[in-house]
Amino acid sequence: MSKHVVLAGGSGFLGGHLTLRLKANGYDVKLLSRQSGHEYFWDGRTEGPWMRALEGAEAVINLSGAPIATRWVAGYRKEIAASRVESTQAIGRAIRQCEIPPKVWVNASAVGYYGDAGDRVLDESAPQGTDFLAKVCGLWEKSVFDVQTSHTRKHVIRIGFVLGADGGALPTLAKMTKFFLGGRVGKGRQWVPWVHVADLTRMFEWVIQTDDAPAILNASAPTPVTNAHLMQSIRQVLHRPWAPPAPGFALVAANAITRFPTELALAGQRAIPKAALAAGFTFEHTQFEATLADLLRS
Repeated sequence: MSKHVVLAGGSGFLGGHLTLRLKANGYDVKLLSRQSGHEYFWDGRTEGPWMRALEGAEAVINLSGAPIATRWVAGYRKEIAASRVESTQAIGRAIRQCEIPPKVWVNASAVGYYGDAGDRVLDESAPQGTDFLAKVCGLWEKSVFDVQTSHTRKHVIRIGFVLGADGGALPTLAKMTKFFLGGRVGKGRQWVPWVHVADLTRMFEWVIQTDDAPAILNASAPTPVTNAHLMQSIRQVLHRPWAPPAPGFALVAANAITRFPTELALAGQRAIPKAALAAGFTFEHTQFEATLADLLRS
């Protein structure tokens, strides 16, 4: 009988790539779904028949959470936090009720945990930030480690800016650049802790298979770049000329209309994967320009 992994929040870009990787390497992936009638239907908040999927699982992976890169209409900040904390708490309660609990629990978080940290180099020991998203990440991670799971080892992966050809922010940035809108954002000095989606899915699988993997890991390549460098590189790959920057004050003004979170564009984290590297994980994609060229030309 094949080993199975339970995946919550698996319908998106990262979840799709992770599902393909795990299946290719022999895992049976059981998706927790919000679609009624699904075998493992769940609402992301309460216990239910979906809990049986966790029995005897090799791992449970939680990627659940309301989208952040969207319009923050009234009350949406509350949903951003609640969707992450409540889904994590539900998984924790389910694990505690299992007769044969999952061997591993891997929960997503984000490098936003560190807040807008300027030029400071951030490994996993860096302090939590104070802005909204940093506080959300803190509550998210606390929901994992507050639960006592003596037979299930727990890990939090702080995910960076995920690069992929078929999802995430890169296709949108590439489209903007093709229309000569590929300028830096603000002063462009904010750091972008990027990671190739293939390395990110490898890290999830590596954590499942590595008994002494660190409890908290930054999932970002060891070579972060600035926003100005990011946009310049996209222009070069797509053969577009210099484009005027998007001033910070313009983003703030636009936010009043669109409600798109300005802090996502102006904040940065110079995060490095110190814990993963020290534990033996290797990144296959560390050269930013080569990675970008490969993805944008694929």
